[in-house]
Amino acid sequence: MRLRNVLGTLGVTALSVLPMKAKAEEFKPYNQLSANVSAHMGGTEGFSDIYGTAVMFGGSFGRVISPNLKIESGVSYLSKSGNPYTASFGDADITDASAHTSSLEVDVGAYFMVPTEKVTFYAGGGLTHIGFGEELSLSGTIGGQHFNEDISVSEGGWGFMLAGGVEMPVSPTVSVFGQVSYKSAKILDGQVQVGGTNIGGGLRLGF
Repeated sequence: MRLRNVLGTLGVTALSVLPMKAKAEEFKPYNQLSANVSAHMGGTEGFSDIYGTAVMFGGSFGRVISPNLKIESGVSYLSKSGNPYTASFGDADITDASAHTSSLEVDVGAYFMVPTEKVTFYAGGGLTHIGFGEELSLSGTIGGQHFNEDISVSEGGWGFMLAGGVEMPVSPTVSVFGQVSYKSAKILDGQVQVGGTNIGGGLRLGF
């Protein structure tokens, strides 16, 4: 009887601990701060001909609200001078040229996450606003006539963005990630498409 009573007491004690352990292991939402750098291949017609591959810097703030869902907002910026001589301007004979572009992108989106033992895969999308600027200066001749042309564009537009990547923790609060994203928006009354593809990575801090 005494042995049975002792075993019964131990069993009740073990069962009472289980809910506390499960509660301790419950998921708790947390925040993320990210910094990233990426190679930008522009979606604007002729962008790659003039500017090649640009470098874009960015940062974001996110809220992981479940093991499989995160919401995030971010901002990215690039600024680069280009070589218009590599672009085609019809029959014009270009003797002097310069070009500069900039892009400020603000995003908000949601991501579905698939955590594994070592890494977390994620994919999602949302809205983007792209503020695009470009200055182009050309001098030369066409049909025997000399010309000087200065073109400046500064306008923003709303569009969509898609992104996916993989994240790997390096400490309890810090992780590294690689990501591919695509963004597209229209400016100038829908006549010009801006955005493009970004391939890069960075660091994330969870808190």
